[in-house]
Amino acid sequence: MVLRRDGYDQHEAHCKFTRVAPKGGAWSVKARCVVEGNNVNTNLTLAVAGDRLTVRDERGPSTYRRCP
Repeated sequence: MVLRRDGYDQHEAHCKFTRVAPKGGAWSVKARCVVEGNNVNTNLTLAVAGDRLTVRDERGPSTYRRCP
């Protein structure tokens, strides 16, 4: 995953953030994505703890570790 301040790219998923708002110690994000060629609107929660990023969507959380 490559995360930018306005979106992210991941294998066959490319998202542009349309709204970002603080939510406690995390961020609430609305994103417009192209996933395997299909347009999808999604709601995410992004949280950072140390070198880990947790992305929560309707399927549940996924946690990533920052590359050195």
